[in-house]
Amino acid sequence: MIILINTDIDQFTLVLQSKDNYTFDEWHEWGAIHIVNEFLFKAKLLTIFKNIDLSDVKLPEGYTFGYAPKKAPFYFCIAYNESFSRMGVIVKFSAHAWAEYKQRFKINFNENINLHNFFKMIESTEYTYRLSRVDVYCDFINEGIDIDKIKRSLENKRLQVRYLNSAVTRKNNSKITYISDNFKAQTIYIGAKTRNTKSHLRIYDKKAEQLS
Repeated sequence: MIILINTDIDQFTLVLQSKDNYTFDEWHEWGAIHIVNEFLFKAKLLTIFKNIDLSDVKLPEGYTFGYAPKKAPFYFCIAYNESFSRMGVIVKFSAHAWAEYKQRFKINFNENINLHNFFKMIESTEYTYRLSRVDVYCDFINEGIDIDKIKRSLENKRLQVRYLNSAVTRKNNSKITYISDNFKAQTIYIGAKTRNTKSHLRIYDKKAEQLS
C-alpha cells in the first residue's frame, strides 16, 4: 500500500529589524519605510503582487501603519509601528498569500520558490530577520483517517504525540482539546493556542472541512 503524504509551509510571519539605530524622528519620517522598500525589492513583491498600497486590511496587533495588495483575495501585509522602532517591521503571509506568491513567482521568473530560497533572496545589509511564526502542514491524501478514532486512541494512551528535540524524542504532555459533532471528534488540538507557545498541533479532516 502506497501512502501519499504532502508536506509544506502553510502560513508564516517574519520580523525585520534594522541594523541601524534610528532616533524617534528618523524612524517615524523615513527609517521604517526604508526597511519596507528594501524588503519589497529583495522579495520582488512589487513585481509579484504589483498593486501594493496603503493597507486596507487589519494590521497585526501593535502595528500602526502598513501596506497590502489592494482588494486581494488573500491576507498579506507588511507593517510597522511609527513610534517604536524596536518592534521592527512585520511581514505576514497567510497560507493563501504564500501559495499565490509561489505560483506567481513561477510564472514571472520561471523558477520554483520555497521558504529556504526565499530567505536567501531577502538577505540584506539593511536588516536582520527572524521567523516569529511558521505553520507546517502534513496532508495524508485519501487515507480514510478517522479523527474520532485518533481521539479515542489518545485518551486510552494507545497513541502518543512525541516531539523531536535534537536526536531525542519526548512525550508531549500538552493539553488536548476537541471539537465534536454528534459526539464524534472532528478536530483535535494539542497544545495551547496562545502567545509564546512553542508548538501547536491541529489534526482534522481537511477534505470534510473544504466540502462544508
